[in-house]
Amino acid sequence: MKAATSIILAAFAIATWSDHAAAETIQWRRDYDQARQEARQRQMPLFLDFSTPWCYYCKKLDATTFRDPTIVRTLNRHFIPVKVNGAAERDLVRQLRIRAFPTLVLAGADGRIHRTLEGYVTGA
Repeated sequence: MKAATSIILAAFAIATWSDHAAAETIQWRRDYDQARQEARQRQMPLFLDFSTPWCYYCKKLDATTFRDPTIVRTLNRHFIPVKVNGAAERDLVRQLRIRAFPTLVLAGADGRIHRTLEGYVTGA
């Protein structure tokens, strides 16, 4: 009986830790077309993060601002967050007129751009 209880408690702890860990990160989509389709279906706006692997401020954004619990919660609950690799998605970068990295884009469920913000931003 004691072993069974220990196993159940361990399983509960792992499940709780996994849910907690998942809740602390932004649930980024990586495919823009699929994210647009999801946004239309769920009638939610898109939040696009255009970055590149070599961009210092992109990495800083990931390490600071995108770890803020309020920002994580807001993006996961109210947006379809999409991380776009600007080096790989050159056509999309050109189409949306992205000029610098990082660039954050807010778009409606229909894909219409509402706001573009270039550069590093803090959570405060």
